[in-house]
Order: sequence, then structure tokens, then C-alpha cells
Amino acid sequence: MEPVAERRRAEIDTRKELLEGADPDAALDLLMKLAPSDPVLCSHGDLIPKMIRRLVGAGMKTKDPNISQKGSLWLIEIDKGRPVKAKYYPPD
Repeated sequence: MEPVAERRRAEIDTRKELLEGADPDAALDLLMKLAPSDPVLCSHGDLIPKMIRRLVGAGMKTKDPNISQKGSLWLIEIDKGRPVKAKYYPPD
């Protein structure tokens, strides 16, 4: 996260909602709370697929498999307060 934070001139804030074993609903609440500021969030492979499944269940579209390899990322598009589309980027 440090290179991203440096480029964005942002500080890194550790949040319990994104820790390994965290509640996916709490993580999604955090995502939506921070969405207007175009956040970059970092979490773990046990939490991310659960979050993506909940978002897809709520109507978000994606053509990508629900995976989260170490070093990968999900770009989630939010429109009018709702996650509408997501794209998975595997690690380089």
C-alpha cells in the first residue's frame, strides 16, 4: 500500500474491518462509507471473496471469477451509492 499512498499523497489507515477473519458485512459497510472519496482498500484472501459474493448477490455485475490471489485487485465501480460493476486484475 505504501507506493499507492505515496502517489496519492495519502496516509495509510489500518482498519479492523479489513483484517483477516473480519466480518464481510462490516467490510462492505466501510467500503460504502468511504466510496465517495475513491478509496484504495487492502484486505485478505479469506474476506475478499465473501465481499464479492455479497456484492454480486446484491446486483453488482462482473464477468470475472470470484478469486483473490495474493497481490491481485478488484476495481469496483460505484454509481449513485451502489456497487454496479467489478473487474478483477490478477497479480503481475
